[in-house]
Amino acid sequence: MQYIASFSGGKDSTAMILKVIELGLPLDRIVFCDTGLEFGEQRNIIRIAERKFKELKPNVEFNWIKPEKTFEEYFYTVNNTGKRKGQIWGWPFMIGAWCNSRLKLKPLNKYFKQVGDHKRYVGIAADEPERYKRLKSNCIAPLYLLGMNECSCLNYIKEKGFRNPMYWKFERLGCYLCPKQSLNSLRSLRRHYPDLWNKMLRMDRDSPVTFKADGTTLEELEKKFKYEDMNTVTNYYPVLVEPRLFASTKQISIFD
Repeated sequence: MQYIASFSGGKDSTAMILKVIELGLPLDRIVFCDTGLEFGEQRNIIRIAERKFKELKPNVEFNWIKPEKTFEEYFYTVNNTGKRKGQIWGWPFMIGAWCNSRLKLKPLNKYFKQVGDHKRYVGIAADEPERYKRLKSNCIAPLYLLGMNECSCLNYIKEKGFRNPMYWKFERLGCYLCPKQSLNSLRSLRRHYPDLWNKMLRMDRDSPVTFKADGTTLEELEKKFKYEDMNTVTNYYPVLVEPRLFASTKQISIFD
């Protein structure tokens, strides 16, 4: 029986692994699924986390796994049957998103099958009861069982020296082009990563599926954000920090 921690690079899974190590719980492997859609800085942070985890628990394995194809390869796959025959896949639908099944679940399930009998640690926080209810029988949620919510996870990783400056820009971390992310996240993406934003705009023009489930395209969001830029004073704030995040949420502070 092996014990494996699923690691995303975000605050919850980082706090979970640190707690597992701190409490002396069994841990044989840490697995990270590299979708190819992480920000460059986040990939560096994951490498740093890998090194620090191994310093805290030298015998733990850190496994990087990848999907069979890239997001773009799936995005431009042409449908051969059905109502959308001849069209490319384009943006994933909000429900039953192909990106989650192809880029994460499929490679992870293949990995877990190869490992064999195991227990799996997952980073479900105490304020995610619905996710906890859906846990499989071989999964363990240390954060939930310890009563650690998202805020306490942020404070805990700060105490342990795991500061992630990506939280100065985003409330949540994940695939940079995810249609499910909030408008504030997209505003931050557009501001800090214009090359990635322009790439998404080009893909949006090719997609038969709108970016948002309500029919909103990225082109429409671009017009909205441009209008906001014309009517907003932003020079007051530090360039690297998103004022919208700090005005309403508890993110990692750069001042303490």
